[in-house]
Formats: sequence, structure tokens, C-alpha cells
Amino acid sequence: MNSYLPVIKPTPEEQKRVAAATDSFIQKLSPHLDSATAVLGGSGAKGTWLSGNHDLDIFVLFPLRQYASKSMELSTFLEKSLRRAFPRLKINRINGSRDYFQMEYQGFNLEIVPIFKITTATQAVNITDVSPLHTRWVRKQPQKVKDQILLTKQFCRAAGVYGAESTSMASAATSWKSW
Repeated sequence: MNSYLPVIKPTPEEQKRVAAATDSFIQKLSPHLDSATAVLGGSGAKGTWLSGNHDLDIFVLFPLRQYASKSMELSTFLEKSLRRAFPRLKINRINGSRDYFQMEYQGFNLEIVPIFKITTATQAVNITDVSPLHTRWVRKQPQKVKDQILLTKQFCRAAGVYGAESTSMASAATSWKSW
């Protein structure tokens, strides 16, 4: 089972490309964020991304105390910052529990998600707000656990049931209704 790990783990070259693109993106966006902070999130931050995956999650953390009453406006604030920072790039707003953004940058597909900067899950206003807490938890786990996550992701990818965009998952979700 562990013989597959070298095949599915990102190579040092891939890791450098991800780091360079992430750093460049955050450096260009940061001056356009008033009091928010952009960070790498998702599997890239957890160290659980699969080789060949060109998707990066960037979380933009807004101070909870300052923006607490403006949860649904975070997307609008972020959109303005993105358009100022990247005026020539196509930025797609995606409807969600709190709208987020998709764009391509240096060959990577980015999802930029506005969230509150929180320290405990009880402070979350939206489910996405807890993402950095989950990242912190995963990063504390032993490498063996992260390797198991990678193997599970690869298994699901091979079966066509990995990711929100999975057609197998969509058809499975639809078919159960006919039982």
C-alpha cells in the first residue's frame, strides 16, 4: 500500500511551484485587503494534496470583531479587493453559503474564500469559518495519518467519487431518491 505514496505525493518541484504561485498571489492581493489576511488553505496547507492537482484554496480571514455584523458582505469586500489586485484576470463569483471566487493564476485553479478569523469553532458564523481550525488539527497529526489521507483520496479519485464535481457522486445522490 505504501508503495503508491511516492507516485501520489507531490514532487519537490511541484511543491516549489505551489509555494511560488501561492506566495506571488498573496503578495499581489495583500495590499488590497484592508484589515484581512490571505493564507493558503485546504489540502495545500494540510500537506494532503495529490500530485498533479492544480487547485489551490486561498482563505481570506476577516477580523471577527470588526466584521461580525457583515458576514454576508465579506464576499463583496473580497471581490472588490480581487478586482483591484487582478484587473486583467477573469474572476468568477460562485454562489455558496458565503459566496467565494474562482480564477486561474500561474497555471493553478484558485478558489478564494472569505472567512472570519476565529480561534474556536463556537465563534463560526458560517461553516467555512472553521476551515483553518481543521487545517491546524490535520497538521498536528503524524505523517502516517496524512499518508493514509493521501491514499484514501487517490482511491476515491480512481473510483470517480472524489470531489464535489464528481459525476459519480452526483448520480449516486440522484439515484437514491428513486429507491
